Formats: sequence, structure tokens, C-alpha cells
Amino acid sequence: MPRWRRRLDDVIHVLELQRGRWSSRGSLWINLGVHLAFVPVLLARPLAKLDEPGCALRCRLSDEAGSEVTIRLGADDAACAAAAWREVRERGLPLLDRFACFPEDFVTLEPEAIGWHAKGLSAGGRAALFLARCRLHAGDAAGAKRLAENELRQTAGSHAVAYLEELRRFVEECGAG
Repeated sequence: MPRWRRRLDDVIHVLELQRGRWSSRGSLWINLGVHLAFVPVLLARPLAKLDEPGCALRCRLSDEAGSEVTIRLGADDAACAAAAWREVRERGLPLLDRFACFPEDFVTLEPEAIGWHAKGLSAGGRAALFLARCRLHAGDAAGAKRLAENELRQTAGSHAVAYLEELRRFVEECGAG
């Protein structure tokens, strides 16, 4: 899978082209990821080998209606490459550029802005913890603790035991604030 990374201080952008696995031609999708160097990588990969599934924020590129952008692969490889590059340039890079500066582009976000149902880049079910880490790194221990404690209350009784334990450790790390 072709992959490109761009590092802007603490911000890391990942762009990957994913080809359908069931045919030699088929379809191509564009996957985007954003990660912050101080946030633990989800799948224990070194930052130098970070891929889109390991990023804290990720998505498959979509159009304005929310439908996945699909490049149909055909006999004309140059036309397919041009179509993919056009989508990256017109949709992918502007989306990544919305998350290019830490702390400005991250610390004012609330979990619902990047949660499961968010359009564009999403942290899925780990949005609150990701944003709490952003706030703590930016010096807002009280805001970080508030987000993590709220997430603990909302996920009480969840079967995501490892995530809940990670949240508890994070709240302790924030201190008495």
C-alpha cells in the first residue's frame, strides 16, 4: 500500500492509497491519518513507520455528501493516477491542513467534533482521551482531567476494560487539579 508521511513539528500526517483486494483492477480508496508525536501510537508502531490505522485521527476520504471517494481502476493507469491525485489535492490535503498546528488546531475541539459520527477525521471511541492528552500537553491539566473524568462516567460499565484503565491512569496523571 503506497504511504506518504509529512511531519509538521508535533503533527504527523499520513496518506495511504488502499486498493481493493479482490481483483487486479477494482477500486482504490484514499485513507488519511493525523497523529501527534507526544500521543502514544495506537498499535505500538514507531513514529517513523506510522501508518493510517495507527493514527489517533483517521478517515477514508469522502465527498461532501459523506460518501467514500472511490477511484475505479481501469486500463488507463495514468487517468487513474490523475483522478487519485486530484482527490488528494482537492479534498485530502485541505482536510489534513485543518489539523496542521499544535496546539491551535486541537485544544479547542470537543469529543463530539471527532467522535464516531463526526464527518472527516475521527478518533472514534477514543476521542475524549485523545483530546485530553492534547489539553494536558498544552498545559491545561484541569481541562484534560475534566474530559477524561466525563468519559469515565459515560463509559462506566463498558466492556472496554483496557480503555477504562487507560482513562483512570490518565486522570491520575493529571493530578488533583
